Amino acid sequence: LSTHRSSLVFRRPVNPKEAPGYTERIRFPMDLSLIRKLVLSKHIKTYEGILKQVHLIGHNCVKYNGRESDYALVTREFESVATEYVWNAVMRETYGGTRGRWSRNVSPIPPSGSSSNLAATEAVPTLAAKPAESTETTSPPAASHTTDEKPTKS
Repeated sequence: LSTHRSSLVFRRPVNPKEAPGYTERIRFPMDLSLIRKLVLSKHIKTYEGILKQVHLIGHNCVKYNGRESDYALVTREFESVATEYVWNAVMRETYGGTRGRWSRNVSPIPPSGSSSNLAATEAVPTLAAKPAESTETTSPPAASHTTDEKPTKS
């Protein structure tokens, strides 16, 4: 995920010198480097947790820059790509194989009782390979900010 072109502005924390008023407007800053640290420290343990933090990144970006900004467009692409990556990882773990993109007529959250979490996988070298869930002590719940697009099988 961190190598995808849409992630460029989300890879590192926002620099307050480059974004005046950011720290006053954004209560819970989030970026990909922090998500990676939370995954590696086991504060995020599920794919759903990573998606929540990705949506927090998007929410913060739109809140600071506005819905009509160029950054909002990048945010929508970034969230869509993140959802696709997580969806494919869950489908591989749940049903096996690497069949490429899957139709998303069901939730990307694995069925209950499934072992689709980071503890059940091998090492987490990059976020592109393994997404997950946070504990509430580390970060707030993600905003209910998502795109209206429903991806289909390619």
